[in-house]
Amino acid sequence: MRTAAKLLLPILLLSLPWAGSAQAYVKFSVENHGAALEQAYIQNVTTLISNIHKTFVSALRLRVTQDVHVTLKFYKERAEYERDAKGLRGMNYSTVPPAFYRHRPMEIWTVDSPQRELLTQMVLHESCHLFLNNLAAESPIWIDEGLAESIQMARLHKGRFVLLPWPQRDQEIKAMLSQGRLPDLGAYLDLDVKTWQRKDDAGEPMRTLSWSLGWFLLSSAEGRQLINDLVRAHQEGRRIEKSSVLIDRYWRGGLKALDAAWRAWIPGTRTPMVLDIPNPEEPSLTTLIR
Repeated sequence: MRTAAKLLLPILLLSLPWAGSAQAYVKFSVENHGAALEQAYIQNVTTLISNIHKTFVSALRLRVTQDVHVTLKFYKERAEYERDAKGLRGMNYSTVPPAFYRHRPMEIWTVDSPQRELLTQMVLHESCHLFLNNLAAESPIWIDEGLAESIQMARLHKGRFVLLPWPQRDQEIKAMLSQGRLPDLGAYLDLDVKTWQRKDDAGEPMRTLSWSLGWFLLSSAEGRQLINDLVRAHQEGRRIEKSSVLIDRYWRGGLKALDAAWRAWIPGTRTPMVLDIPNPEEPSLTTLIR
């Protein structure tokens, strides 16, 4: 692999206000494989990724005690990107996706694009997967994709970390409800990863369902607490149980109540969602080492 220029970013202190003196750190470095990366863009995207980490710690109240170092790898040429990705140990790509993450070491890979908004969304999406995998590698795919689909629409606006709704997904879920096409919720939540991905590859609205459920849960304190409970239930050493069983345990009224609340929520209007996290505009970029 070619020698890459590295942008060194500072360690960001993320305090756990509900965990006494416990602290967790996250830092980033960026490898530039010929991409036309503006300093302002790197600063913006790494600050947003930092805010995703803070969201897990603060808004979702998940106990992040492991220090994290994430390397972002931007490529100019798709061919070089695919060659390097296919050469990774343990990676058996037939078609390399436009962005992906690795857990060991913690990396996010992508190809540069003039469509910077789309590029940012892909990087944020993979960052969400990365942080959730770091907490609970066996989390259900509907949570994994639901959070990533929701949080990838993040922005910094007037000193706040804001998630923007996804109009296309919202219109699709409203149509599914009005046409009676919503699936049995328990059966959907209990799908294994391979079945979920096979249905997604076949064009079924798996991501629309996950986005809607993710946005629904993120939009309330009760929903965020359920995310907390479900992620913790899938952490290392815990006996894996079906989502439907866990929801019956953790959501007041159980799965039927959650299904009814979600269906009642769908027809409403989605507005930007502000997540309460510390120092959302804390800068990330410091020094470029050539």
